[in-house]
Amino acid sequence: CETMGAVSSGLSDGILRANCCVQRRPPVRCFNPHLNLQLLKLEHSGARIEEVWLVKQENERSQMSQGFSPMVAEPAETRLAIVYNISESASQPSLKPLRLDWQPDGLAFMQGGLSKSCVSVKVPAEPLSLEVLIQHLHTLEKREYDPQSFTSKDFCEYLFNLIEGKEERSKAQS
Repeated sequence: CETMGAVSSGLSDGILRANCCVQRRPPVRCFNPHLNLQLLKLEHSGARIEEVWLVKQENERSQMSQGFSPMVAEPAETRLAIVYNISESASQPSLKPLRLDWQPDGLAFMQGGLSKSCVSVKVPAEPLSLEVLIQHLHTLEKREYDPQSFTSKDFCEYLFNLIEGKEERSKAQS
């Protein structure tokens, strides 16, 4: 009888030993049902996207606390997040940031998340419906995190480039 997922030690003393077990996880897809629900709620309330920011990710601890090896994570200098500044209604002109982070453990989001490390800002000619973002994310649902070909930088630049509007780059990035 052989145990699935275990590797025997190779000792011939009659005792089955497991030297290692590899935790097998399905590939992480670019999908977050909680984000989708939040976007649908915002869309239903009439919220609009006013600006889109590309920001450098500042917190390396989030990846380390999730148990990801820095060897498979992308270099700190290339990690990006994308922030959508959203007006919830015409009567409330204040903007609320919605930050999206694509990391080895999946697609995360948070309210807030503006950063002093802004790479670029894009302002659409007209405020965009949240349906636009929902459709953009839908095109990425089957994509998997890949440290070689689909990192946070690839994810953020893809979404940022789908938005048409006036772009301003940070002077530090020029």
